[in-house]
Amino acid sequence: MRLRLKRIGIAIIAIFVAIQLVPVDTHNPAVNPARAIYATMPVPSNVRSVFDGSCRDCHSNETRWPWYAHVAPVSWIVAQDVHEGRREMNFPNGVRTRRRNAKTNWKKFASNW
Repeated sequence: MRLRLKRIGIAIIAIFVAIQLVPVDTHNPAVNPARAIYATMPVPSNVRSVFDGSCRDCHSNETRWPWYAHVAPVSWIVAQDVHEGRREMNFPNGVRTRRRNAKTNWKKFASNW
């Protein structure tokens, strides 16, 4: 029984180590400061502070990847969420969204704060 548990434990550790070898895209694309949201639209300071603290990591190309974003399998989930957030709305590349009227989206966002 102990030998079996030991083998199972070793197998779990081996799998955990092996999945660390699966690459995850955690690079941040280049940001053009001239197209940044702060350069193209007036942003109230309270909205900017909320954005910097809560939204920037998933909705910008300036993601600060936490340590656990480099440990699988959590890294897979974090990277997927960040890439999806960038696709939905990416602030530093201007307010680029899937929807047609990005300025209206930004104004709706800003008016909630």
